[in-house]
Amino acid sequence: MPAKKPTPAETDKNHEIKNKRQALSDLKRFKWDIEFLTEKQKDLWDTIDNHDVTFVTGPAGTGKSFISVVYALQQLGTNKDVDGIILARPMIPLNNEQIGFLPGDLSQKVEPYMMSYWNIIEEIIGKEKAKVLRESDSIQVVPEAFFRGLTLKNKIVLYDESQNSSIPAMKSFLTRLGERSKFIVMGDTKQTDIKRGLSGLEDAIKRLGHLDEIGAIEFSAEDIVRHGLIKKILECYEN
Repeated sequence: MPAKKPTPAETDKNHEIKNKRQALSDLKRFKWDIEFLTEKQKDLWDTIDNHDVTFVTGPAGTGKSFISVVYALQQLGTNKDVDGIILARPMIPLNNEQIGFLPGDLSQKVEPYMMSYWNIIEEIIGKEKAKVLRESDSIQVVPEAFFRGLTLKNKIVLYDESQNSSIPAMKSFLTRLGERSKFIVMGDTKQTDIKRGLSGLEDAIKRLGHLDEIGAIEFSAEDIVRHGLIKKILECYEN
């Protein structure tokens, strides 16, 4: 586990969650005293807290997604200015099959891409609360292509795998920022599927890194906490 997760209050463990109000009330009573496993994880939390947009780069297993999800859930439960969480990532085709041709409605089409998010959310707050918050649209999935024209107010927006975003798509996404919202943009620049030039993530960091409202945190292999073998695997591929 990339960081020690928060725990529910004793009174919350054995009662049924029936609606959004109950789920949010439970989140408010969570013990949000996070025990960070590395200094870089604490730096990430503080950077998100103090900036409107935070770029988070680094390899798998460092806890960047876990910390970002915990932060979003904590804000949803305790910050009256936050009324929802948005989950997004570039829609890379599966086996060269475009998303529009995959079976099912929009939520079913994007489900395979979002499993990492839901696994973390359910690990933190449990499947029951996660299901209620999802069904009430307190936690929503919005594919990258659907951001155009939106203004996202009062939201914590998590944009993962952003190294696979094009420069125009990243520009479109970042300009959706509305009042009282935070964007957390995550990715591993060494794992990009962009074939030529900079990815949208790399380009955005270069263009925007000087702005006071923009924060940036870079994790390295030294920050990996998921499993010791991951660091060795990455070293073998890089060498």
